Amino acid sequence: MRLFWQTLLISLALGLGCLYLVLPETFDRETLRTLAVLGVPQLALLVAVLTLRWLVGGWRTALLVRFSGASLTLWGGVRAHLVGVFASVVTPSGGGNAVGLSWYLTRYGVPLQNAVIASLLIAVLDMAFFAWSVPVAFLYLVRAGSPLPVAGLGWLVAVFAVSILTLSLLLTFRLKLFIRGVGALFRLPGLRRFAAKTTGFLANLETASHTFARAPWPVHLGLHSCTALFWLVNFAFLNAVAAALRLGAPQLELLASYTLIHAFAFVIPTPGASGYMEGALSLALAGRATPQAVSTTVIVWRSLSYYLYFILGPLISGRALVRGVAGKTLNRSGR
Repeated sequence: MRLFWQTLLISLALGLGCLYLVLPETFDRETLRTLAVLGVPQLALLVAVLTLRWLVGGWRTALLVRFSGASLTLWGGVRAHLVGVFASVVTPSGGGNAVGLSWYLTRYGVPLQNAVIASLLIAVLDMAFFAWSVPVAFLYLVRAGSPLPVAGLGWLVAVFAVSILTLSLLLTFRLKLFIRGVGALFRLPGLRRFAAKTTGFLANLETASHTFARAPWPVHLGLHSCTALFWLVNFAFLNAVAAALRLGAPQLELLASYTLIHAFAFVIPTPGASGYMEGALSLALAGRATPQAVSTTVIVWRSLSYYLYFILGPLISGRALVRGVAGKTLNRSGR
């Protein structure tokens, strides 16, 4: 619990600090007045897009769990997705998503190997999505004449796309090399006692990777399309916030800019890329409207796309933890 509050406070300090550095007018009274444009239709729009984002994320999670050979309902997928997002927002560079997702899935009866396989496939599909979407977003911004924040951004985009595509292909078609390395690791002194438990798991992981790599192209197309839909809805939430607050920014440019911002957030070593996300988005929106309107847009978007999960995550994962403890207690009493 102490770590939870520390992460929240650090995120707030970094986020508000960077927002103030870019837009000193952030704490002006005019910033609060811009919230007056949020009426019932605007709030309904935000709720609708946010709900669609959760449903698509849950659908993808349930789909990949079923592909791994286990079963999961859509509602279970939505809950698992939300816990995974919570784990990513409280860890540096969002690295906790796979761990949080796998942990939650096992609490609801999904075997550990299937949970890890589903998490691995999500990571592979996400990397493949960013491998093509980031260059496309960059080229669109160049064609639209949008100012680029960093000189030589094209080279950074090229290196990023090639690196992440290579990693995605290796995890899909050459996972055996990784598995052999892990197997060799567990043959070292001090780890040999865990070798028997990991052998079966690694074999299942290799089988699943082989099945995914050998799947017919319509299956790959469907899974990649599902992933693209998830991320587009995810990114479109910023567009919905900007529209609700009447920011007036070109929607496609906003979508392309946020695609680039989000992609490079994976290398920022702060919880949920705090500080970077607020600062980068403020710079991207600067000049599109008044500083107060831009600040309000960033604050509302960040509150609903990041800080909201500090509430939802513990509520859902806490329930799973209670269920897990209760299940162990019942098993022991029945012996």
